[in-house]
Amino acid sequence: MRKENSVFRTKFISEPGCYIKNQDYFAFVELEDYACYCIADGIDEDSKRESAKIAVTSVITAFHENPGCSKRLAKHYMQVAHNELHRESKEARLEVSMVILLTDYKKALWISAGNTRLFGIRNGNIKWKTKDTSLSQGMADKGDIPMDQIESHEERHNLYCYLGQSGRFKPVTYKKRKLEDGDIFVLYTRGVWESVGNAELLDAIEGVSDPEEVCTGLEEVILSSQQDIIENYTIVSIFIDKIYRNPKSGKQKKYIKIAAAVCSVFLVLLLTLGLVRYNQNKSNLETMNKSLENAVGYMEEDSYDMAIEEFEKAYTASEKVKVWKSSKNYQKIQLVNLYYKMSLNLSEARTAFQEGEYKKSYSKYSAAVEKLETLKKQEEKVSFSSDIETLEKYANQMQQAETSMAEKDYAEAAKGFAEAAALADDIDATTEKNAAEEKGKTANGNLAVQNGDESKAEGEAEMKEGEYQKALNSFQTARNFYTSAKDDYGNQDAADRITELDIRIEDANNKVDKQTNEELENEAEKYEKAAAEALANGDYDTAQENYDMAKQLYKQTGNTDMMAQMDSKVSAAESGPTSEASEKALAALLSAAEYLARADYGHALANFDDARKYYEEAGMTSEATRVNNIITQMSGMIAG
Repeated sequence: MRKENSVFRTKFISEPGCYIKNQDYFAFVELEDYACYCIADGIDEDSKRESAKIAVTSVITAFHENPGCSKRLAKHYMQVAHNELHRESKEARLEVSMVILLTDYKKALWISAGNTRLFGIRNGNIKWKTKDTSLSQGMADKGDIPMDQIESHEERHNLYCYLGQSGRFKPVTYKKRKLEDGDIFVLYTRGVWESVGNAELLDAIEGVSDPEEVCTGLEEVILSSQQDIIENYTIVSIFIDKIYRNPKSGKQKKYIKIAAAVCSVFLVLLLTLGLVRYNQNKSNLETMNKSLENAVGYMEEDSYDMAIEEFEKAYTASEKVKVWKSSKNYQKIQLVNLYYKMSLNLSEARTAFQEGEYKKSYSKYSAAVEKLETLKKQEEKVSFSSDIETLEKYANQMQQAETSMAEKDYAEAAKGFAEAAALADDIDATTEKNAAEEKGKTANGNLAVQNGDESKAEGEAEMKEGEYQKALNSFQTARNFYTSAKDDYGNQDAADRITELDIRIEDANNKVDKQTNEELENEAEKYEKAAAEALANGDYDTAQENYDMAKQLYKQTGNTDMMAQMDSKVSAAESGPTSEASEKALAALLSAAEYLARADYGHALANFDDARKYYEEAGMTSEATRVNNIITQMSGMIAG
């Protein structure tokens, strides 16, 4: 009878997330006079047994055998499931987190054990919710941690009460509540509330007329939360469109009239009480407006913690205000609601940042920015919006830089952290700037070590090829990178590398010292040949590098003529053919080098002088000066 004269609509979603098997389970039954809804989350490690399904099936069976809506029966149903898990625990202990919701279509009560959650929503606000039987919840109740940190606290899964546990089992029961048309219940498992905050829950319900839309809306929040691993998740939405009302209530009207007559003597008292309530309502409205004004002021001053506290005060006061929906004060209450949701997102974003969870921080900042856009559309003056938008960009940049660090792309990571620090500096966010700079220091240190490792590897390859001078240069370059990593960025791994590298440098030096002049000049000729090939291919940087190596080797043998040739060729490589005049200069330099090889210093000087003139004609002043220095050097050698 009661079921036929009431309207309860139920929808649910249950998915395994990133796993093959779904350890969650939900079932419900609606009888003529009573209904039972049961959701469970398997928290054991037994992959063969479906502990959540066993527990929920036991509850539904017990409810069918003895239906009702009382605390005694609620405890009985849960005890039956607890005992069944013990009986089924053979190879491993079966353990479950569970919530049971009972109703007689007029009132409802619920019982819970673990961290599966129930929320009761009325008029767009969370009116009731379960408490986890976890260490984190206990710490929050004592004031050791803020309530909004339970979802991310490290002890959130450390439960002291759950089905299947050994020892005393004492679930949490809640008193029976009267239902109203339009009430909504939402139940979900830990795979949901780790990604969905109160603000997102209220967003999913706002303006929705179908329970399935709530489920799909919350599922979208989970899938867009950018988590590395998505846990099993189950979402249940129950819309109470109409509660059961006793059809005999009309007969009681005459008794009400009699009671009204009797109570007329208390009219003055009631009027006085109404006046008191009016004054209370007025006081709450003033508190709401003042707290909102204070909160917005703190936001403009970047005092976010104080702003969030004031937004919460405004929201708490708004829940106590009674106004007509068509009034301006009702619109103000809706505005307070929006500001409060924005502040919840902001609080969660800042908490995630402090814990280094930049993905979550970016997600929450993005949600706050969405609320700010809605406020702007309502013509609210939110001068602080640019700071929040910058923090959103900052969190995104930090997230991307962290990803680059994990992929060992230290150059990209260092660039990303530097850009994040610049964003924080733009809004004088010192804490965020320091965090980005510290991360950037680590990235730059790792990059210097990485570059050092590459140069060391080049040196080792060159040692095998017998290119000892080149290997020595590569080892020295690696040492410079390691020294920078240690001294400039505090990278401790670099110190061990320096010690090891010094041995290789000494070994390379010994190899170089033992080379004969003939060996050195043969090696120099190899570099000279490689440089000529690079020059012919237009690779001027490689040509210059090889000519420099040849020059160093000729210097060790004391061959000044060849050193002078290398200087001229280096000059040609540095300039490159950028114009007709510069091409003529290059040809003159190469001719000068050939005359030098034949010890024809007169023609060599003449060609150097031609090269200088061509460079001057091309406007290449530095190249002309370099050639002039060679001419001066040669003139001194000939005169000597």
